[in-house]
Amino acid sequence: MMSSTQKTTELRWTQVSLAVTAVATASLAWSTGDVAWTAAEQGQIGRFFEAILFGALAGFLVYGNLCYQVARFGQLARPHAHQRFRMDSPVPFIRKSAPAVTVLVPSYKEEIPVIRQTLLSAALQDYPNKRVVLLLDDPPNPKTRHARKALWAGRTLPFNLQTLLKEPAEYVAQAHAAFLDRRAAGNRNLGDECVGLSDCFSWASAWFETQAKYSPEESHTDIWFVEQVLTQPAEAGREQAAQWFRRRTQIDALSADRILDEIDAAYAQLAGRFHVEFDVFERKQYSNLSQEPNKAMNLNSYLGLMGTRVKPVLLRDGVHLEETSVLTGSRVIPDTPYVITLDADSLLLPQYASTLVRLMEQPEHARMAVAQTPYSAFPNAPGKMERTAGATTDIQYLVHQGFTRFGATFWVGANALLRKSALEEICVEERESTGLVRRYIQDRTVIEDTESTVDLLSKGWSLYNYQQRLAYSATPPDFGSLIIQRARWANGGLIILPKLLSFLRRTPKQLGTIAQGLLQIHYLTSLAFAPLSVLLLLVIPFSSDVMTAWMPLAALPYFALYARDLALTGYRPMQDLLRVYALNLLLIPVHLDGALKSMQHAILGTKIPFRRTPKISGRTRTPALYLSLELAMVLLSTGLALYYAAQLRWISGTFALANAGLVLYGIWQFVGFSEMKEDMVHGWHEFLDRYNALWSLQGVKDRVLVRLAQSTDWMYTVAPKIGRARLFTWQVLWSVIAVLEMMSPALASGDTKGGLNPIQVENQKTGTIAWTLTNPARHHEIEGYASSASVNRGESIRLYVHTEAPSYRMNVYRMGWYNGLGAREVLPTQKQAGQRQPAPYRDPTTRLVECRWENPMTLAIPSQEQNSTEWTSGYYLAKLTAEPTGEESYILFIVRDDQRPSTYLLQSSVTTFQAYNNWGGASLYDYNSPQGRAVAVSFNRPYAVSPDQGSADAAGAGPFLRGWEYNMVRWLERSGYDVSYTTNIDVHEQADLLRSHRAFLSVGHDEYWTWDMRRHVEDARDHGVHLGFFSANTCYWQVRLEPSRWNQEPDRTLVAYKEQALSGDPVLLDRDPANDHLATTKWRSAPVNQPEAALIGGMYIEGTPLGDGDLVIETPPTWVVQGTELERGTHLPGLLGYEVDGFDEASPANTAVVARSPVGNRFAASTIYTAPSGAVVFNAGSMQWIWGLDDYHAALSDHPRLSPAVQHMTQNILERFRRSSTSMLAQDGPGS
Repeated sequence: MMSSTQKTTELRWTQVSLAVTAVATASLAWSTGDVAWTAAEQGQIGRFFEAILFGALAGFLVYGNLCYQVARFGQLARPHAHQRFRMDSPVPFIRKSAPAVTVLVPSYKEEIPVIRQTLLSAALQDYPNKRVVLLLDDPPNPKTRHARKALWAGRTLPFNLQTLLKEPAEYVAQAHAAFLDRRAAGNRNLGDECVGLSDCFSWASAWFETQAKYSPEESHTDIWFVEQVLTQPAEAGREQAAQWFRRRTQIDALSADRILDEIDAAYAQLAGRFHVEFDVFERKQYSNLSQEPNKAMNLNSYLGLMGTRVKPVLLRDGVHLEETSVLTGSRVIPDTPYVITLDADSLLLPQYASTLVRLMEQPEHARMAVAQTPYSAFPNAPGKMERTAGATTDIQYLVHQGFTRFGATFWVGANALLRKSALEEICVEERESTGLVRRYIQDRTVIEDTESTVDLLSKGWSLYNYQQRLAYSATPPDFGSLIIQRARWANGGLIILPKLLSFLRRTPKQLGTIAQGLLQIHYLTSLAFAPLSVLLLLVIPFSSDVMTAWMPLAALPYFALYARDLALTGYRPMQDLLRVYALNLLLIPVHLDGALKSMQHAILGTKIPFRRTPKISGRTRTPALYLSLELAMVLLSTGLALYYAAQLRWISGTFALANAGLVLYGIWQFVGFSEMKEDMVHGWHEFLDRYNALWSLQGVKDRVLVRLAQSTDWMYTVAPKIGRARLFTWQVLWSVIAVLEMMSPALASGDTKGGLNPIQVENQKTGTIAWTLTNPARHHEIEGYASSASVNRGESIRLYVHTEAPSYRMNVYRMGWYNGLGAREVLPTQKQAGQRQPAPYRDPTTRLVECRWENPMTLAIPSQEQNSTEWTSGYYLAKLTAEPTGEESYILFIVRDDQRPSTYLLQSSVTTFQAYNNWGGASLYDYNSPQGRAVAVSFNRPYAVSPDQGSADAAGAGPFLRGWEYNMVRWLERSGYDVSYTTNIDVHEQADLLRSHRAFLSVGHDEYWTWDMRRHVEDARDHGVHLGFFSANTCYWQVRLEPSRWNQEPDRTLVAYKEQALSGDPVLLDRDPANDHLATTKWRSAPVNQPEAALIGGMYIEGTPLGDGDLVIETPPTWVVQGTELERGTHLPGLLGYEVDGFDEASPANTAVVARSPVGNRFAASTIYTAPSGAVVFNAGSMQWIWGLDDYHAALSDHPRLSPAVQHMTQNILERFRRSSTSMLAQDGPGS
């Protein structure tokens, strides 16, 4: 807070600044007008319009400068003209007298930790009579596992918080009730009562301190939350406890009744802090409520139901939420005189509600509709982008405070206290297809609060900005997410402007209303006309007659005051001023785009769609169009500077060149040159894909993209040697090279190769052998597991680690070929404190062993839009190294890319991994379960270390490195196949996962399948998706996936009764035949009776010895062996085993045998058939087929495993999968 002396000083500076600006503006207007007048007299039409245009552009910028200075004057003068509402010792609200308040928190796909902090900051308000409602607007029927988990977590979060606050609420309420009982009984021991109240405050403080202790502090917003929402109340409670403890000796001077009244009020106030009612509401569950995808209608849907009794009713078009008088099955949605709207990423100080409600309860404020404190940015932002965006937010806070001085307040929707009766007065009812829709808040634009401001003013209501920072909100962490936010802000002002002008025309014209109108008009138009004015001044070569020194002199006071305000709000005045200016230059294309979209929607009469500002880890991609326009600004400004220099107009030239340099500076600070290159190349990909029809040759497009990528890689390797000052030259060279490449003779002749797919691009990067373990942790020295077997791009995964070492380090590697090195580091060393985890939970009935570990490390995997060059779909190993002892192990997980329709989808068979995993002493097998095998195993545990010393260096990776999957990955990526990766749990969960790919590949040992896995694979086959089973013993056991016994996360428990199914599986013991097909027995056995050969073409030969023999070629289709010298009877050594499949009567009738190999007294078979859909289904029938492709850690023998013939056959099969349409395959089947 400023002292009165400092405010007086700042007021004087503002007055001087206004005077200087007025003089400079008058001089600028005079000089420009004189040029226009002279040109008109001399008939120089071009010069006349040049002067008029310059005057309009400069005039609007000066208008904005004056508005800022007037608002600053108003902000400083408010305490002098309006005595701010204040009460030195306000009587605290108690529940009986406090007006009820409902806090509405609209949320759309926000992260759960963010919502949790917001809800707690609302629930822990120092206000007694409050409800907190989460308006959850996520899709009610999510398609992905991550979305389902997020939706469920959002639905349960309010009730979890209700449980959290129940203990302190009941404790204080019971203490208060006991006090009232003693008082009613005539107990007058005031000293004991003071001590008892002191103890109650101490207990409450301890509760706050406990919450603070266990709350994460991983970001500056976390730190703010812990300090302001938890720690500060704890400290205040400790002080209250000390005061009441001291008062036990100071009771003689006061009457007993007065002291008892004070104690009663203190108990009531403390009880009010914890008393809250939580609720969650999802309008999208009800088909008769508005489904418009914006925040306004989310709020309107709930506001329209307040004060009614409602009941869900199932009708033909879905569930309706209808008003009713019937008590059974219905509920009342309470009405309250006040509503607080709070964005899901905003936080409130504890005194927010009590301060603003007390303000609006004053008689003189009976027509006040909105009281708010414009949100501030969280302090101590770590990044330049977030800090600079926060600086603009904090300056806007001051501007909004000044608006209130002149009655120009706008409702800022991040947080506000609303009078419900005011909303009722501006409510508009409309009949739509879904039913009656009440619009309290207009949703024509995404700045709904701004339009509602005009509606309220038109009805005679007022709005007020309280002069204290009581609310804080997150600012976008990178330029890509800032673009989404600022484009939203710029999109709508021009649509609302006519409504504002209509209101102002009806308003009596007084000095105050004129200032109000000028400020409000500028607020709505500034994001459209200010950037346009700056842009035209940067690119149009105005003559020296109009481009005079008065222009910078008129702007200088504005920048001086802006710098002072930055300093007063805790920023660095010069450095942050430079960054703010550079940021605003970068945002010129964004603001203009938003303004143009406003006009488009106004003309077409459509509504502007809402886009959420991402507040997530990673980086949001910047659209290439904006980057291109910013580079064009640099080019044009530099050209204009050269033009001015040629005319010896050094001041104008310096202005143009400085702005060009500041745009480059802004790109460097807020985007990054390498990120700009990446985003522009990605944009080229999107552009060319969108307009592919304009290209006569597919190869032309691919060649351009390849050459463009190569050109930019060359530029960013060589160009740094030139120096940062020559960056613009790099871009010119880059563009020239790209154009030359596009015009090269090779492209013209069509002599091209296909473009690089993501796997080819990924494997050109530098690999490493640092991923290997040199000191495996054989005795649990360090180990870990992942929260899920896979993670989709754009989602997060938790890694749990146990070690008794004081610390450990983690490096994450993507597994592939990488010129034979086998992996690439994607996440460098992350050092963490070691933690000894609790012992696992053991179920004596099922012998389930499940870890319930704590404090995981969270990896946020960026989406394709956020980062298109890292975290390519694949197998990933997190390498853990204990320090200082050096023991090592892995955590294995898969990164998916469900949005990319790659040609091939390779599945990791993690259910089989887990079936054999005996960590904790139990697997699904007797041979490695000392106390007997389990019938349920958990994914919430590490993979056990193999007792085989030669396999210990795969510790924590399960069978991945020592089985067959890694071999297949190495060969596929070495060969450059367009492949992405998933797990069989994802196949189980996502019905349509396979259908966006041409082929599905099952590898090595894929033994354990659920009913849904098989159903989804069969459905994909029946829709033309090719199937490649490079494996054996596939789909042998049916299993079920059930939630974790610990945290109920779905599909974290694998259930398999196997041979004990008939006597132990609950689905067979419940006497309900409808679910007998889910019995966890063999697929070929009763009651399932679905032999796996019907899908695969062959199936496991039971009772054969585990072998290591030769594949013997039989009569494959000619295209399978094309390009080889294979013929019937040819032996392929060492590729048969260790488990094998054979032909079966359940195999489809058109199944052809590729290889027929003796094993014992039986014959193993590699098979192929064509499904009626045209899908080709190949089954290798031998796990060791893959050793013919890549022999990494293949079993030792007297003969080599690599087989060029198997490699060639596999290439033929995969090529048929890639190039063949199902219609062609139906005619040209495997037997052709």
